[in-house]
Amino acid sequence: MAKESTWFWPKITDEASAKKTAKQGMVAAIYVAASTSIVALLKSKGFDDWSLIDAAIFAIIAYGIYKVSRTAAVVGFTLFLLSSRIFLWVRHGLGGDIVAIMFSFIAILVTLAFINSMRGTFAYHKF
Repeated sequence: MAKESTWFWPKITDEASAKKTAKQGMVAAIYVAASTSIVALLKSKGFDDWSLIDAAIFAIIAYGIYKVSRTAAVVGFTLFLLSSRIFLWVRHGLGGDIVAIMFSFIAILVTLAFINSMRGTFAYHKF
C-alpha cells in the first residue's frame, strides 16, 4: 500500500502533481509579498519603503513559480531565508513572546512551501 500524499510533503508522480506541488511556492510568495506590503505601508518598526521593493520582488517570484520556473522557485526560497528571515531575526531577535512564536511557525510553513515549490518545478521539467 502506497503512502498517501500530504499537504506538507506532497507525492510527485507526474507532471500534474509536480505543477500542483510547485504552486505552494506561488502561494507562499504571494503571502510574503502581501504581508510585507501591508506591514511596510503601516510603517511598522523595522520596515520602510525598501520593504515595498522586497514585496515587489516576491510578486515577480510568484509569477515565475506560476510559470513553473525552477529559477524563481530557488530564488524565492533563498531570498526568503536570507533576506526576510535572517534580517528579521538579526534586527528583532528570536523573541519568546507568542507573536514571535506565531511568526516563527508561519516562517516554517512558508519555508516548507518554497521547498515543495523547488521539488515541484524540478520534477515538472524532468517529466
